[in-house]
Formats: sequence, C-alpha cells, structure tokens
Amino acid sequence: MKILIIEDNPQEIKYYQPLITPEREINFLFLTTDQSYSKEKLKELIGLLYGDISSRIKNYFVSTKENIKEFLRANPFDFYLLDSLEGFAKSLVGEINLPKEKVAFLSSKKSFVESVRSEGYRAYSKNNIDRLIEECFQK
Repeated sequence: MKILIIEDNPQEIKYYQPLITPEREINFLFLTTDQSYSKEKLKELIGLLYGDISSRIKNYFVSTKENIKEFLRANPFDFYLLDSLEGFAKSLVGEINLPKEKVAFLSSKKSFVESVRSEGYRAYSKNNIDRLIEECFQK
C-alpha cells in the first residue's frame, strides 16, 4: 500500500513512526513556504533527528501550497495522511476530490479533529496513531 504523509513540520514524523513498517510504502511530503527547500535537505534533517527512519521512507517530496494540488493530481497514492496544515488540509482534500475512504487526518488540534470528523472524515489525535493504524490499515 502506497501511503503519502503530508506535513508542514518535518519534526512531526516522530508521530508516524509506528506506521513505518516494511509492509507499507511510506512517502513523505513536506509542505513549506520556502521554495528553495529540497527533498535532499528534508531527508538529511529526518536522518539527523530520527536515524534509520529516514531510510525506511521510500520517497521524499517538497511542495508549496501553490503547487501541491498539481502534485496530488499527477501522483496518486492508495492512502493519504494529512496534518491539519494550519487548516489548509480540509480544503485541499475537497478541491482534489480525494475519496473519504482514502484519507485520514492526524492532528494535535482537537478542534480540527472534531471538525473534519463531523464532515465524515477519519481524524485522530497525533497521540493516538495506534487507533488510526487499527481502523485504517488492519482490516
């Protein structure tokens, strides 16, 4: 299963560690405002912070709000995990028309989790990734 994690803070990859297993193809997209940020720099940062996790992520991507929609339309994945992205994630998913069964949100903001759940999406606290794994990947 090809999974894309979309985060606006590379250090938050720590919350996704239980998801990063050999049977899942994990891809990581860093949403940034810095157009000069590279996927090599992203991989290096994650390697420095979390060691071998960086080698277990298949692909790294860097995008801005201006070009992420184009990227997502051109690069389909089996499942999408999104941070709230400061509120941008919900509108992004809607604009791209990603099927709700292929999307889950993982956020530290309780109000965001409750808001997207009320619209029929799966949403979890970053401290509760075990529940996300159980409900989304262990069927």
